[in-house]
Amino acid sequence: MVVREGRIVSVTSQAATAPDGVVIDASGKYLIPGLWDMHVHITSPEIMFPLLVANGITGVREMYSGVSLAVVRQWKLLPDAPRMYAPGFIDGPLMAGGGTFPDALAVSNAEQARIAVRILQAEGADFLKVYNSVPRDAFLALAQEARAAGIAFAGHVPEEVSPLEASAAGMRSQEHLNNILLGASTREVQLRAERVTLMYDPKVTPASRLQLLAWPMLAGLVDTYDEKKAAALFQAFVKNGTWQTPTLSILAGFTHELDDEFKTIPASASCPRPGALTGTPALSTICAT
Repeated sequence: MVVREGRIVSVTSQAATAPDGVVIDASGKYLIPGLWDMHVHITSPEIMFPLLVANGITGVREMYSGVSLAVVRQWKLLPDAPRMYAPGFIDGPLMAGGGTFPDALAVSNAEQARIAVRILQAEGADFLKVYNSVPRDAFLALAQEARAAGIAFAGHVPEEVSPLEASAAGMRSQEHLNNILLGASTREVQLRAERVTLMYDPKVTPASRLQLLAWPMLAGLVDTYDEKKAAALFQAFVKNGTWQTPTLSILAGFTHELDDEFKTIPASASCPRPGALTGTPALSTICAT
């Protein structure tokens, strides 16, 4: 395989070697296209970029890390940066008053949602990330405005909206499998109302809210699971082109974070094998420390 200026120019049984070319002997190895990680939160590019590339990841969807789009644009210019898509962030009333979030907007109604779409698109967002507390009317208006503006939206399905409704509205991907079991429950309406009440309960701390909503008790979900309802939901996802981003690695980490085996994994476990660090001195330093 011959690569020139970052592009594959030929794949043949034999190829001539350019005078100034670099020959890599791939005997016993294999070659795959660059992988994409569709849900990352980048806070330290000098650490994460070399690790991504060392693990074959050449493209990422940055799902909002509290930095501005202007900063992300600078990250994209770094020599080891993966191809990157970055969002503008839209949440509901729960985000208001919670600190400073660059290129993130809290919306409480439909008109604010429409304005937010236009603002974030003008700021250069590649797509919009929706979060949990966006009110129902605001979400539906956001979806309509995003379609008109030609910008994709993805993220958490807001608690006041069902996965089916979000899919029908044009949500390109839904993260973490949030509320998929709820969407297949025979008691969906009642259980969703309980979750919405919990979300806005002022007596519930943000940490408890996150735990209770992200990790709902399976009682009431599993025992009301309707296979036909689930099949119809999945068929709708296919029809509407709605992807699920399950983030299974982070979910497994949350599940096992207190296990002895998990706590004793050395930091070097995330580093590539010796010999794979060629050309990545920053990664060599990280893994050595």
